[in-house]
Amino acid sequence: HFDNRSSAEFTVLDLEAEDHVGLLYAVTHTLNALGLTIELARINTEKGGANDSFYLTDIDGEKVEDESRQQFITAMLRHVIAALYET
Repeated sequence: HFDNRSSAEFTVLDLEAEDHVGLLYAVTHTLNALGLTIELARINTEKGGANDSFYLTDIDGEKVEDESRQQFITAMLRHVIAALYET
């Protein structure tokens, strides 16, 4: 879920997933590979679930406001996370 209202400077990406070894690495590596900068991350793992928030900017230091870009990022993260759970 992308949120551009909670922060004046950053796009907030909230991620909920079943916790798995390597999940945080896979997510942060993917975000970086997509040209995003993680300015701040709030990582919370409880009862086998990861509830993380990433405060992001794009390559120009701007919020990620383009909806098609957000959809692409979401699709890539879903793909990477699904592949992680298959191992």
